[in-house]
Amino acid sequence: MKNYEQSTGRAGFTLLELLMVVIIIAILASIALPQYLRVAERSRATEALTILGALRQSQQRFRALNGGAYANNTQVMTTGNVIDIDIPGATGGPPASGMWTFSSPNTTPNDGTATRVAGGKVININYNTGKTCSNDPQYGLGVGC
Repeated sequence: MKNYEQSTGRAGFTLLELLMVVIIIAILASIALPQYLRVAERSRATEALTILGALRQSQQRFRALNGGAYANNTQVMTTGNVIDIDIPGATGGPPASGMWTFSSPNTTPNDGTATRVAGGKVININYNTGKTCSNDPQYGLGVGC
């Protein structure tokens, strides 16, 4: 008895072979996707840390020029050119990325804060020491500021 290929002259994959390929791709995707999401979130945190570091340096310059006081959040976020950097989302700065909102409260300890718009994750930087911490251990920072 001739098989299907010989009788019709067509070569092809069986339904079972195609199903196995789809299952293998699904398994690989289920392994890779969580890792990709972790890496993407850490890169977003790196962006926030970079901006917080620049905010800290600018606040230190402001403090040196203005008698030992840091600029408060109202001055930084609404006045614009009080400090010498552009903070995403602040007046005069580039538009916010939609990932983080930044604040610079004039409280003790003088911390700059980045809050993740989706997810409620927070990263803090202390202006005096440069110490960074977060409420999420995924970022690899100190936890529990």
